[in-house]
Amino acid sequence: MKDEQFEQSVDYLLRHPPRKQVLREGRIHWQESVPDGNLKKAQQVLLMVRRVRNNLFHGAKVWSPERGGDRDRDVLLVTSALTVIKGCVALREEVDYAFRFGIF
Repeated sequence: MKDEQFEQSVDYLLRHPPRKQVLREGRIHWQESVPDGNLKKAQQVLLMVRRVRNNLFHGAKVWSPERGGDRDRDVLLVTSALTVIKGCVALREEVDYAFRFGIF
């Protein structure tokens, strides 16, 4: 993986963070939720990766503002999150090996 791709993915997740699903007055809404500027950059981006994962597996994406005909934002968020995960996994040889060969 290229470092440039990793950096672009980190930048995208921090500049265009995934929205957070909230319950308001008994209805599901998507709320803007920027990363906490008091956290280190690594913490911020990993929280955004977690939010992408949560939205993907637990969020009611049918109500997503991005749900219209243009899915580019969703694709960019998931692709960026995966790039960050792969970059983190590659930092440790044994983790990378386990990840690639399914040894857990």
